Amino acid sequence: MKFFNDTSSKIITRFVNVLFTIGIFLICGFIAVIVPSTSTSFYEHQFNKNNTLNKVQRQSYYLSGDAKEYVANMSMDELLSLMDHTMDYCLYFEDDLNITVDGTHLEVFRQDEYVHMQDVKVLFGGGYVLLTVGLLFFVGGLVYNLKFKTQYFKYARRTAYYTLGVILVILLVIALFALIDFDMAFTVFHQILFPGKQWTFASGVMVAMIADIFTGLAPIILAVWVVLLGIFTGVIYYINKRKFNQKIDKN
Repeated sequence: MKFFNDTSSKIITRFVNVLFTIGIFLICGFIAVIVPSTSTSFYEHQFNKNNTLNKVQRQSYYLSGDAKEYVANMSMDELLSLMDHTMDYCLYFEDDLNITVDGTHLEVFRQDEYVHMQDVKVLFGGGYVLLTVGLLFFVGGLVYNLKFKTQYFKYARRTAYYTLGVILVILLVIALFALIDFDMAFTVFHQILFPGKQWTFASGVMVAMIADIFTGLAPIILAVWVVLLGIFTGVIYYINKRKFNQKIDKN
């Protein structure tokens, strides 16, 4: 009976800690995406680097009325404000992708762009769901490990290392694929996330505004993600090392 109790305890403890680590991975991933994606300074640097303002202004050719005049004479501050508004829309802080300036509603985005950004908004909604799942895994694992410390140190003190190792290998493969052929990786990424939907545009304010930022955004997301996971690994190592030293001191 003791054998079965030990075996079931080992399986449960390791399983809980796999979920705990996946929870940390999801939380870190959400932070890694949100931090640069909502950074005005990041967008300002990218826009200056890629001459984005001029590219966006040229898209006024495809617009009409007040929106045409607004885009044609847009300033950098107004472009940054439009980008912030776009991200607020994707994060469910705004209901309308198009903007209102001085009481005038401006149709700066065409219908096909609007439809695609609705799909992107749903994608960010999925990010919120994954964040919630990650928080549940994290809190559940933390409570379990605090309650059953002996089982953790006996059966699962290395589980986080192994789980992160597998995850990082997967991330490395994806990163190498992107480095070898970013355009292909970008295409595959969109085909997976938006199957059967329109996501390529030859013109328009949206594509002019965001098309050039992904090569700068992806490395930052990956770097922040890895750093956060590294901090988590360091904390786990410190906790395990401290417990190990305490056992030595007792002996």
